[in-house]
Amino acid sequence: MQSILSKISLLVVLLLTVGQLSAQSTLRTGSIQDQEGTPLIGASILLEGTSTGAITDLDGNFSITASPDDVLLISYTGYATQRITVGSSTNLPIVLETDSEMLEEIVVIGYGVQQKRDVTGAVSAIKSDDLDKTNAVTIDNMLQGKAAGLNITAPTAQPGGALSINIRGAISPNGDNSPLYVIDGLPISNNSSTEFNSTTGNFRGGFARSPLANINPNDIESIDVLKDASATAIYGSAAANGVILITTKKGSEGRTSINYSGTYSLQTPKDFIQPLNAQQFRENANLFAEEQYRFNNGIAPYGTGTDISGFTPFFTEEQLANVPESTDYLGLLLRNGTISDHNISVTAGTSKTKLFTSFNFYDQAALLKGSNFSRLSGRINLDQSFGERVTFSLGATYNVVKADNVATGQVGDIDSPSLLQSALQFAPDVPARTETGGFSSGYYTRTPNPLSFLEITNQNNSTRLLLTPKLKVEVTDWLDFNLTGGIDNTATERRFFVPVSAGFPTVPQGNGQLGNTKLNNYSTEGYLSFRKQFTDSRISAIVGAGFYRNTFTDFFLNAVGFSTDAFGLDNVGIAFNREQSSVGSNRTARNKLSQFNRINYTLKEKYIFQFTGRVDATSNFPEENAYGFFPGVSAGWLINEESFMDNLKWLNRLKLRAGYGTSGNESITANNNYASSLYSLTGAYRYLIGGQLFNTGFVQSQIGNPELKWETNVTINLGLDFSLFKGQRITGSLDYFRRTANDLLDFRVLPSSNAITLQAFNVGSTRSTGVEMTLRTQNVVSEKFNWSTLLTLGTARSTWVTRNPAVELEPYVKVDDPIRAQYGWRTNGLIRVGDEIPDHQPNAVPGNIRYVDLNDDGVLDINDVDYIGNYDPKGTFGLSNNLSYGNFDVSINIYGAYGQLTGDAFQSFVEPFTLTRAGAPTNVEVNTLNIFTSFNPEGIYPGFAVDVAAANNPSGANDYRFVENSYFARLKDINIGYQIPTQGIKAIQSARVFLNFNNLGFLTNIEGYDPEMERNNNPYPTALTTAFGVNLSF
Repeated sequence: MQSILSKISLLVVLLLTVGQLSAQSTLRTGSIQDQEGTPLIGASILLEGTSTGAITDLDGNFSITASPDDVLLISYTGYATQRITVGSSTNLPIVLETDSEMLEEIVVIGYGVQQKRDVTGAVSAIKSDDLDKTNAVTIDNMLQGKAAGLNITAPTAQPGGALSINIRGAISPNGDNSPLYVIDGLPISNNSSTEFNSTTGNFRGGFARSPLANINPNDIESIDVLKDASATAIYGSAAANGVILITTKKGSEGRTSINYSGTYSLQTPKDFIQPLNAQQFRENANLFAEEQYRFNNGIAPYGTGTDISGFTPFFTEEQLANVPESTDYLGLLLRNGTISDHNISVTAGTSKTKLFTSFNFYDQAALLKGSNFSRLSGRINLDQSFGERVTFSLGATYNVVKADNVATGQVGDIDSPSLLQSALQFAPDVPARTETGGFSSGYYTRTPNPLSFLEITNQNNSTRLLLTPKLKVEVTDWLDFNLTGGIDNTATERRFFVPVSAGFPTVPQGNGQLGNTKLNNYSTEGYLSFRKQFTDSRISAIVGAGFYRNTFTDFFLNAVGFSTDAFGLDNVGIAFNREQSSVGSNRTARNKLSQFNRINYTLKEKYIFQFTGRVDATSNFPEENAYGFFPGVSAGWLINEESFMDNLKWLNRLKLRAGYGTSGNESITANNNYASSLYSLTGAYRYLIGGQLFNTGFVQSQIGNPELKWETNVTINLGLDFSLFKGQRITGSLDYFRRTANDLLDFRVLPSSNAITLQAFNVGSTRSTGVEMTLRTQNVVSEKFNWSTLLTLGTARSTWVTRNPAVELEPYVKVDDPIRAQYGWRTNGLIRVGDEIPDHQPNAVPGNIRYVDLNDDGVLDINDVDYIGNYDPKGTFGLSNNLSYGNFDVSINIYGAYGQLTGDAFQSFVEPFTLTRAGAPTNVEVNTLNIFTSFNPEGIYPGFAVDVAAANNPSGANDYRFVENSYFARLKDINIGYQIPTQGIKAIQSARVFLNFNNLGFLTNIEGYDPEMERNNNPYPTALTTAFGVNLSF
């Protein structure tokens, strides 16, 4: 019996063991394809309830260890997630089906998202893959040419410099025309920081920093541009000029992934200003001085005289024969720049917790010595679910930016201290250093030695903290409560020091300046979101309120007179020139309270209606007019859903849109605070009190206006969205808009009998009209070769509608002229030797501009002034092509503008009189040699002859060497990449190497070094950038 029991026990044990062994995990293999049999690369396989997972390879294959009872979660972007029980099979062929809802493009709008089919406003959606992030210092730089109607120009090549941005034209002549930026729901400050201007040493020419220079472009998931007021009304007055919504990357459920991207770039200077060399400098200093003598004494070709014996050249024959080695000061200041850009991010998550975190290091040594820009940036985006109905999200960004700047000089003042201006003007026949090693001086002592600028400390160090907490509570299946907060704090330290050893003529005693500014923005918003599905309709709505506070504080210290440079800025208290030294501070605060709502109603999935409204109350205006209501309505008709369109199988979508909306504008009063703008500090009054001299007075600067109210923008928009052929081979949109600004904010001058003559008021209106087109095509789609194109085109004509009736217009100005119109005399070349002198220019001589007598009355006067062009472009465009063949990919991006008035940029460098300063010549740019002279009678620029007729020109301008309809098209970048096969390397999911060329060239009908560069006497040099980079996913 015992033997039988023993055998039975052994049998039970064996059966249990076999059962246990059969239930143990074993290696399973499989493949994942779409419905057409195409392998899906990078699909996610996750064991439900665990963090164990796998990713498909280039052939769509995967392997994972699992037991028969395990459940696999199979997911891939654009496809419905599948839940599969493993079972006994060791080979798992899986076919994923497309998810129609996921394939529908999602567009971010104010306080939510919508499927693109439901959008009724004018919105341009830009995804991360559309943007070239290689060496992108700022986010806005990546957007050039990517959205129709988004007008972006780069006025400076300085690293981190602000771009000029407007949406659908700039129609506020006195206010701010830049759009509102919103990052993850947080409206951020548009205040671009302007570099310091030192009045003590006349160091001027600060440039604006982009408000996005602190944000890491690699964190961006998508960018949506809200262009018409029916879409922007939800943001009220802050959105008068459109909204750019920036969404950063978030964590996702599934296997943890680590991504690294790194680039190293070399920058080489492109064509730039060319000073004369030493030989040219000495020869032309004499030639030009003689030419000036000829004109001053009426000697041919400027008169009938012939005797030039009274002229004495500055340089002797011996000095001309023994010219020292030329010093290339510009070459001493320029260098090949470098950029290092490194990004690492981690994406992880479970069904409850999702995390994205990133770190960025960006370091640029720019083309000019002493010009550097570096950024350290870290981000954490956390989404945490508590139960089934509560979610808490937190976005946190902290970054540090350090910038070494160079003084760029005062526009129009060729003698203001500027590194580039000094390099252009400093005498090239003078060595850079004296025999004792000090800085040499030129003939004109006001021009500093260019190398002495490298001794200056000129720094801006800033930190920025962005926090965006959000709590979402699903009260019911159809009602959510959302509570959001926002903190945007920026602190900037300014350090500026001119040592005595630099020998600057404007501050020979040395100058030290310290400053600190803090810009703090706080916001809190609470809103309810509602959604309900009915039999043949659905409705959604939000209603909420927000409070916003902005504070600005500023402290500065200016110290003059240092007996030693040993302490630098570490002990400015030793400065002995108390009269020129100063200290000051400033603080402003602004509050805004808002209520907002939006209602969307869709009937039969083809008729869409939306109403948006916002009430803003601000401290910028008198109490009686502090509140403004800004509504917006829009509608959409999905024509392709109608039964009469059923036979058009090639038409995927045809949607007609129409919208009307309003928004407010408040940015005119000083510091955006009406009350504080009524009073100001002044140095016009000096007081001696108790033996102490006070230089600052406090005066009322303008009279209050109790009727001052919001400037209001009204937009009408008509649009058409379309999608053609299978696979959406052609998609796009067409829009027409009319945008009108009413009750413009301006200042009027009161009669001189008033003690105070300035007052803010509302008067006049302006308008911008235009059309926009976006066209995206899938030109070739195949297993090996793919080619897609994005074309954007936008036009905008900004004009006056009504003007201030108290201001009399000149007879040549029309009421409805363009806002940035230019008026002047028409010209017809130069008067040459032997030409007949025009009757309407009786005192003209060869070398003068030949003006056109428009009315043929024989007199040049106000009646000959004509409209000569508009400084705003008629349109902007962008063209992007993306190609791939096998593992290779290429992207090419072009953008440009056309139809604007632009002058000959070389002409701005022509300064012949500086070369003939009596006893103190300074150098000039090589194009100056192309002026009209007796020895160069075919010169194209006016020479030394005084233009007597120009004194009677009431406009003070003319169209000489201006192009009324200029254009440029810039080849912004070409990116060539190769996807490295990673089969067999378990740790690496994907690897790509690439080569990027930025700013390769341009086509233009404009004379100059660069059609986009700042048009003043000291442009920052542009570069050809070559980048080598790698993208890795683990």
